[in-house]
Amino acid sequence: MKALIGRPVFAIGETEYCWEDVILAGAVRGEWSAIVRRARAGLALLAAAEEEEGEPLEVPGEEEIDEAANEFRYAQNLIAADEMEAWLEAWGLDVGGWMEWVVMDLLRNRNDGEEAWAARLAGPPVDDETLAAAIHAEAVCSGALGKLSYRLAEWAAVHTREREAGREEEPPAEAPPLPAGTELPPLDLSGEELSRRLGVLNAYRRAYDRFTVEVVTPEAVAGRVRTRQTEWTRVDARILRLPSEDAAREALTSIRDDGCEIDEVAADAGTGLAEGTFFLEEFDAAIRDRLLASVAGDLLGPLRDGESWAIFSVVDKKLPSASDPEIADRAEKSLLRSALTREVDNRVSWRWRA
Repeated sequence: MKALIGRPVFAIGETEYCWEDVILAGAVRGEWSAIVRRARAGLALLAAAEEEEGEPLEVPGEEEIDEAANEFRYAQNLIAADEMEAWLEAWGLDVGGWMEWVVMDLLRNRNDGEEAWAARLAGPPVDDETLAAAIHAEAVCSGALGKLSYRLAEWAAVHTREREAGREEEPPAEAPPLPAGTELPPLDLSGEELSRRLGVLNAYRRAYDRFTVEVVTPEAVAGRVRTRQTEWTRVDARILRLPSEDAAREALTSIRDDGCEIDEVAADAGTGLAEGTFFLEEFDAAIRDRLLASVAGDLLGPLRDGESWAIFSVVDKKLPSASDPEIADRAEKSLLRSALTREVDNRVSWRWRA
């Protein structure tokens, strides 16, 4: 991470925030440790894939690696080679480090979770330079560093709001310790400066907690649910998706006129059923309107659903209520997200462009 230290990410008024502030805020929330663990797991899996002995580990082929690399570039809108080179340079990465991350990410996705990683992580330790490079690549390429920067922007914007309202709280004399086991990269900060910044971040976190209580009230939750009545209506359904309208009409006839079961028709068509509870906001307007007007037992379709044609077997439908814990949680998150986005948009000037 040395290439990023000291470089500004955003500013609020005259105060600039650099990447070391972003990393420290992530460490305070316990999020930086997850990045380090993923980097360690990637290195361990990569070492296991290169060994000829021991438990076999499926290795990604060149075609799969190239496809994953291209998907990454397209997702980042890095189509031309010079765009990719400029992006890597801005983040302090090189092609070799990025491609190694692509391979490690494929390996992690195939061997996901603590159980799959535990034995690998118990292997020989890696040297500090190798680990630092893997952490840097993981933080950048996974998008985690960008998310951490926005989270800090939220904290800082909310704290600024309190200060402007005359409700600023002084940081404590001693900053609370970082979560146990936190591994920070070299940040070029003295012990005194590190303690000061951690104290400031703790004040930011308390301001964020107070802001949450202020925004997420029972009255606000109930109001948000009322405004999302359509989008948050839930439908229990079985969905059969087919590649063409003709195939979907034939399947619908088999179910409706011939008395076939929808799972039987799906099996004959060589496709599966999507079964579960769906929020109406997951569908486009045409499907949403049909589902909203439906009742349990209805068979709808064929309806265009993205690249396919779908038949919906409606099992049940439930209108949203603030007394429903799942809906209340959804409303609380929606309220807080809207309020935080407004504060960030109004106060934060972004300096980082990559």
